Amino acid sequence: MKTFRFLNLLALTLTSFFISSCKIETSGVTFTVNSGSLTCAATASLSSVVSGQTFPVTLQVIGGAAPYTLSGTTGTFLTTYTIPKTLTNATDNSQVTSTSFTVTDSAGKSTSCQLAITVTPETTTSTAPLSCSVAASDETPDINQSVTYTATAANGSGTYFFTGFIPGGSGTITASLNQINSTQATAGARYSYSGLYTSVFYVSDSAGNSATCAKTVTVQAGQSVSLTASPSTTVPATQSISLTATPSGFSATPTYTWSIVGSGLNLSSSGNTATVTAIDAYSTRTGTVTVVATNGSETATSNIPLTFTAGSSTLNCSISYTPGTYTTNQNVPFSITASTGEALTVTQINVTDGTVVGGTPSQNPYINFYYTGTKLVTALARSTSSGVLCNNGAYLQTSIYISSSQTPFSCSLSMTPNPTYTYTWILATITASGAQGSYWLESLTSDYPDYMALDSSAAQESLSSAYSSAIYRYVYFYYPGTWKVTARLRDSAGRTATCDTYETIYGNYY
Repeated sequence: MKTFRFLNLLALTLTSFFISSCKIETSGVTFTVNSGSLTCAATASLSSVVSGQTFPVTLQVIGGAAPYTLSGTTGTFLTTYTIPKTLTNATDNSQVTSTSFTVTDSAGKSTSCQLAITVTPETTTSTAPLSCSVAASDETPDINQSVTYTATAANGSGTYFFTGFIPGGSGTITASLNQINSTQATAGARYSYSGLYTSVFYVSDSAGNSATCAKTVTVQAGQSVSLTASPSTTVPATQSISLTATPSGFSATPTYTWSIVGSGLNLSSSGNTATVTAIDAYSTRTGTVTVVATNGSETATSNIPLTFTAGSSTLNCSISYTPGTYTTNQNVPFSITASTGEALTVTQINVTDGTVVGGTPSQNPYINFYYTGTKLVTALARSTSSGVLCNNGAYLQTSIYISSSQTPFSCSLSMTPNPTYTYTWILATITASGAQGSYWLESLTSDYPDYMALDSSAAQESLSSAYSSAIYRYVYFYYPGTWKVTARLRDSAGRTATCDTYETIYGNYY
């Protein structure tokens, strides 16, 4: 138990060191130590062994430049390597025996570490000591390939009990230790990086004897392909995701086959890149993209999950018309707006006893009504940018009263001398009646050849028919005579009214 606590403490210390001092690159699975000298440590799980007994020794390397090689063996390893070791004692007494291990890093630098363990004399009995051996389903597996190990116990006394299994290094157990018969047990493991990995089985018998046996496999790099997403694997549904496939371990550039699983998603690809988009922004959509890289018999597959999130589900909208009195067969201006002021796409407008002028729904439609009375207008709309439905998909609605008769739209024009009595300008006053909504002056003209209207270049002013107001303009006449002056008005319903008057000039004004 003390030995296992020491091993756990050593493993935690070494892990902390490598996290802070190492750079890990998955291509070729290379560890590059940035600082520190090359050192190694050798430990055993047993405090003493019997002469001739095989037991596992774990080497832990710190510093230098990985991968490493162990003198007297083939292949390389990363930071940890477990090997079987056998020591003998020809004396009649127990003695501490030291054994040395030499490790060389990829830069050619070497270091040595020693293990001192008590070796007891071999006891002469009529029964051979307990032992075991291990076989692997594949001694040169690929990265992430599951390997099945089978351990077989022999000799010893009585019944065998398999008590533990260690996959070795960074191996992950894929099948738990399972004793399949009186002499054998199996277990499975896979490895995420290439290199040498030694698995160890622990066995005991009914007489209290214990033994270990080990098996080393060489994990091959093999072929792989990885996927990266830009800007992320999760984006708003209005955006797209770009995917890039990066191959590794292929003898030549592979070809790529892309596919996608997920409703409402579109995939387009070219070579080792692909783009995924959602068909709309109404709902959150998820899917998985798979790419297969192939070069002859070399192949690798990778997949990546993607999520497209819908925007805000609340958008308040309304429909209204320009205030005024409207009659049958008159084009009434309506407006469909969002409280946020954003642009809307109107998908449907329904009218009682009427029709949308032009037949195409828009944010600012004109509607013509056939009969008098109160009429209902409803519409469906959504945000043009995000696709969010107005009022959670409910109909927008308003009602309007259509009159049977229409008050004529008319105007009057009068001319008054300038109250300052400078006799240079004459004030024109234009009033209107029967306007639908607002009205404004479109033009003020005269048949006088040198006629001028002050502020003729100014923006048209708009007056509401709800107020008793007038439009004023100063006009200028230089020569005597009787001259006609004409005003033209337009209201919100598009109707026009024209009025005129005559102004007589008796002499030059100075």
